Amino acid sequence: MKKINILLTCICCLLLANTASATQPIPFDTHHWEFHAKSYQVEIYKGQESLVFHDGLALVKGTEGFVNGVIEFDIAIPAKRGFSGPIWRVQDLDNYEEFYLRHHQSGNEDANQYSPVYNGLAGWQLYYSADGYGYPVKYVFDEWMPVKIIVSGSQAEIYVQDMNEPIVFVPELKRETSSGRIGFRDQGFAAARYANFRYMKLDNPPMKGKAKSVPQLKGPAAAFAAKAKKLRAGTEKAQTGTVMSWHVSNAFPSEELAGKDHLTNADLEQHKWTQLKCDSTGLANLARVNGVKDIKQGKNSVFVKTIVSAKKDTLKKLEIAFSDAVKVYLNDQILFEANDIFRSRDYRFLGTIGYFDAVYLPLKKGKNDIQIAVTERMGGWGLKARFADMAGITF
Repeated sequence: MKKINILLTCICCLLLANTASATQPIPFDTHHWEFHAKSYQVEIYKGQESLVFHDGLALVKGTEGFVNGVIEFDIAIPAKRGFSGPIWRVQDLDNYEEFYLRHHQSGNEDANQYSPVYNGLAGWQLYYSADGYGYPVKYVFDEWMPVKIIVSGSQAEIYVQDMNEPIVFVPELKRETSSGRIGFRDQGFAAARYANFRYMKLDNPPMKGKAKSVPQLKGPAAAFAAKAKKLRAGTEKAQTGTVMSWHVSNAFPSEELAGKDHLTNADLEQHKWTQLKCDSTGLANLARVNGVKDIKQGKNSVFVKTIVSAKKDTLKKLEIAFSDAVKVYLNDQILFEANDIFRSRDYRFLGTIGYFDAVYLPLKKGKNDIQIAVTERMGGWGLKARFADMAGITF
């Protein structure tokens, strides 16, 4: 039986290797590609016909039906600050799955990043590289590096340089499984070059199901990293006491809450509300309700609310994780305010989401309204909240 399993595994690997190279590269012309970028050009680089474009998207025409399969290409990146990579299951210009290389972080734990994009907002602060959404690849600059994405249902595997072992295995793609286009995204810094782009649709592409082991830190750094990862709880299933659903308001300018220590009925009744279920980790990605168009209009805050019922007057600890800033109100009275914006504490502070803060709620007997204003500045618009002790309370 063991020999049969080994044989089947080898066959699957061979099939994947064959299918991944079975298609011919798609030419970089307007017959095959659609460009939504500030500029683009096709040139010969290191012996390969290559595409280079700046600040926008490049989409392959006729790929609207892509759900599962293999995406392959070669990429050459300069040793300068840049964010470049593939996108797939593209619904429109603001909604898709994404993986990109951070050129300037070569060899670091955030050298690359998987993130869903909702309404024009990615979420690297919500899906942190060190939690399994990236890998510390050391890049070879200005040379061709192979990249391969295997997508199957709610999972994906990502290969960079080494085509035998994935650097990232995404066990839960954050967007719903749906068909959509394939392409690239450049975020407007130093641009990458792309060559030999090809893809193949496959209903059930074989996957290895795990990523390459990350090099382990040693000494005090290892202990600190382990503690931080536990607090971020980026890929762990939500524990008991986690709020798994919120009502989310439409967006408004954060300045509207300046100096406001008490909410009135008018503050809340002016809004439209959408129920948002959290993902399996307890994360509410608020960009699913409001997005980049709101941010550009100066509307960078939302209220999220829920009701907690208590059997008697009691004090309960609520742990919160957020990006980027919050104001916590209980029964319309402010109790807590915090700011975790990128580089708001020092130049190394990333603002990644985690249970680094807590507020003690003096709950009264009966129903209690929890209202949290969440403000987005950059890197992800999200919230997690969990009660350390659920005795005597219910949602």
